[in-house]
Amino acid sequence: MVITKTLNSEHRKIFVTTIMAHSLFILFSCVASLAAAHGDHHDYHDHDHHEHSNSLDAPSDCGGAGLPNDVDPLAVMFKEAPLTPEQRRLASHTSPQPIRIKMQFDLVDDVNDLYTCTKVDQTVNPCQGRWSTNSCSNKICSELDVVTDAKRGIAKKRMTWAANYVSNTFKVIRPRTTKINSKSYSLSSGYDNYIMNDVIDEADVDLVIRGTVRKHENNYVAGFAGCMASGADSRCILGYFNFCPRIFDVKTTNSPDVMEKERRTAVHEILHVLGAVKLSSFLNGGYLAESETTWQVKTNPKLGKKVVHVRTPNVLKVWREQTGCTKDNDNGPTLEDIPMGVGSHWEARQTGKYLKRRRSTKCS
Repeated sequence: MVITKTLNSEHRKIFVTTIMAHSLFILFSCVASLAAAHGDHHDYHDHDHHEHSNSLDAPSDCGGAGLPNDVDPLAVMFKEAPLTPEQRRLASHTSPQPIRIKMQFDLVDDVNDLYTCTKVDQTVNPCQGRWSTNSCSNKICSELDVVTDAKRGIAKKRMTWAANYVSNTFKVIRPRTTKINSKSYSLSSGYDNYIMNDVIDEADVDLVIRGTVRKHENNYVAGFAGCMASGADSRCILGYFNFCPRIFDVKTTNSPDVMEKERRTAVHEILHVLGAVKLSSFLNGGYLAESETTWQVKTNPKLGKKVVHVRTPNVLKVWREQTGCTKDNDNGPTLEDIPMGVGSHWEARQTGKYLKRRRSTKCS
């Protein structure tokens, strides 16, 4: 599946390439549309896929988007049975449509949610809020962590804006025709605290995302997101997205730079729900073997260190179309190696830090 969208303001194309091989699901987001560079890197990210705020805390040791470090995100994701050849044939006659995203805010609005800070000095267990069988030390809610009505409103506004943005930006080749119903899925119990006994039953949508505004045990994290269930064509159909409340400053919420940062974070996390650039997507009972057509570790003499190059055919094709790099001067796009973003994002030195911008071309 290749999804394209032309941005009128830049007259460039954004590509998201999905490569599927039976049970293996690899999705890369090659979303580096061409625009002016914007500063240097460093919207730091957590081990798997977190967006970070401005606090100076140490990196979290509670892995990924709430998953323990020994949990394979693909192994715990519910997967519908693949489409039959006949179903694929029939689906091939449908016209691409904007991806329909439904944000659910039940847990954002729930003032009794056990993992949301509603008052100063409240005790919560952030890790358990993200993976029910995991646990870290209880944390005390500070004033910055408390979710007020104003913060709820901002979070819902930003999530809704981002969902609409992604819907208006990307199309799906096979729009979903059946309901997304959590009762019909054998969801991992680890995700129980995103469901909280609710029944998710949505028609005429391609993706449902459960929103939360919960504290992370690391004050450096501004948001995290992931996928709980994928459909017959391996695209995520049920995900979660948490905005950490301390990212929001109610007094400056209408400032253009604040709005831009919060919107960017929201778009970034929704792309993660869809599977964008996660090293965990290489997992299939272990990492894919290193090869010329999967990934390779090479020493970059200019940087004086080893880097990971992604070399699957479709990724190389899109990368070289967008950058003008060739096989003679380029080994393929590289993955981030900063500890707070390792393997789950494209290297910002090459592609920039979010959807609509990238740095000047750096072949590798």
